[in-house]
Amino acid sequence: MAHPVFLIITATPNEQQPAAHDEYLKRSAPISAQHGAVRVANYRLTEALDDQGMPEHCLVVSFPTRQSISDLFTDPEYQSLLPIRDLGFRAIRYFIGSEKIA
Repeated sequence: MAHPVFLIITATPNEQQPAAHDEYLKRSAPISAQHGAVRVANYRLTEALDDQGMPEHCLVVSFPTRQSISDLFTDPEYQSLLPIRDLGFRAIRYFIGSEKIA
């Protein structure tokens, strides 16, 4: 049985563009769901243990396959949201991980 693949997103909203932030979240959620996204956890980060800076949020999203994540990011409907995303966030990073069963 295949294990899910996780998209881990760290982000800091742009407080100067709250409408763009909200619009991106509203419009990206159903597109992500079309590609099998299921929200696993959403964390508000409160402390960094180093001096490298810190995002405000960390979101973990499960996808059925690695390909489904690639399909999301290349979806023309999602691609059309990139200018809104870039306005709505000061920083956003994406990481891919998978469960490791010991």
